[in-house]
Amino acid sequence: MSDTNTVLNVNRLIGCTNKLSNRIKRINRRINNNNHNYTDDIDHINDFLTKTFRSDGSFIVSPYTDINDKEFGDILDEELSNTSSKFEKKLNKELNIKYKYFGRATRVIGNSVSGSYSSVGGGDMNTCDSDYSVIAGGSTNTVNLSSYSAISGGNSNTINSSSFSAISCGFSNTIDSLSNHSGILSGGQNTINSSCNHSCILCGGNNTISSSSYSAICCGQSNTINSLSHYSGILSGIRNTINLSEYSIISGGQNNQNDVSRHSVISGGEDNQINDSRHSVISGGQDNQINLVSHYSVISGGISNTIDLSSDYSVISGGISNKINSSYSAISGGRGNFINTSTYSFIGCGINNTISSSSHYSVISGGQANKIDELCNHSFIGGGLNNTATSPYQILFGRSAKTSVSVNAGSNTVLFAIGASSGLGNYFTILQNNSSSIFECYLGATKIGSTSDLTLLT
Repeated sequence: MSDTNTVLNVNRLIGCTNKLSNRIKRINRRINNNNHNYTDDIDHINDFLTKTFRSDGSFIVSPYTDINDKEFGDILDEELSNTSSKFEKKLNKELNIKYKYFGRATRVIGNSVSGSYSSVGGGDMNTCDSDYSVIAGGSTNTVNLSSYSAISGGNSNTINSSSFSAISCGFSNTIDSLSNHSGILSGGQNTINSSCNHSCILCGGNNTISSSSYSAICCGQSNTINSLSHYSGILSGIRNTINLSEYSIISGGQNNQNDVSRHSVISGGEDNQINDSRHSVISGGQDNQINLVSHYSVISGGISNTIDLSSDYSVISGGISNKINSSYSAISGGRGNFINTSTYSFIGCGINNTISSSSHYSVISGGQANKIDELCNHSFIGGGLNNTATSPYQILFGRSAKTSVSVNAGSNTVLFAIGASSGLGNYFTILQNNSSSIFECYLGATKIGSTSDLTLLT
């Protein structure tokens, strides 16, 4: 505790000690002579100390040396060792608790108890002004207006206006206003803020629970459960946050955030986020997001995958930079695949494959740069490269199969197309005449036959 308020000039220290020593010895002689009229001497010492100490116990002197208040207290302890126990008891009672420098290390020094049926068992500068409460030891711990509460030890821990609460140990931990039945087991600078009934922090550092009852942080660092996230928990990790999300969990990881998403879970990973999406899950990975009213959705892993814009009941299993803006849809993996407002659609894997808007019930199994255009319901691309479905109910394979490029389907429906391995327009197409149920077969743009029986064209 050496600072500008507690450093003593060595000459002043010697003078103060000598004066105090002489008065102590004089009082001690009176006690030994069975003369108990030593009130005047006690008053003299009290007056002497009042002029020497501030009300907070620091010294009223200028800082000239590195001799601090603890060392001064040790010198006074030595003087007291020459006095009788009867005198020590009387002296400590009369001088009040603020003069902690008269205590020995083995005794309670500088502690304050003002609550009914409460106690401070040991330590230094502890304060208990709450009924039926206990501070067992430690230093500078406080139980304030918190009945039936306890601090077992540690340094600078505080329970404020929170009954039936406890801090076991650690430093600078706080249970604040109206957080009844709450607890901090250990660690440092952990805080349970106002209105967090039945909440707890087990260990770690700089963890915070605010306005969230029945919530818990088990360990880790700088994790936060914010307002109205009742019944939620963070198990471990660093800088994870649950905000306005009841019944939610972050199991671990780093910089993960669950925001306004009830009943949701982030199991781990880094920089993952669930935002305004109830009953959703991110199992792991990095920079994955479930956003904007995408309820009941899942991202299992991967990097920078996104389920966005009211995409309820959708799944991305893994991969990199895959995105779903559609309900009841799924992407198994791959990279840069995108399903856009096409419900009940699926991309298996591959790279840069796209199912465009309003192409419901469509599938791309894999491949690269395949696309199902807008308004192409119930279409299928089995794989390959650069295949494009341009109307509903199409089936495409191979490379660069684009049936509408050179085949004018008219009132016909394209059923099947296979792109060639090379060459523009070298693809095979089967269409159905909607009015006559006649199937037509094209090689490139050239019609090569028609039949009423599709099996004859296969």
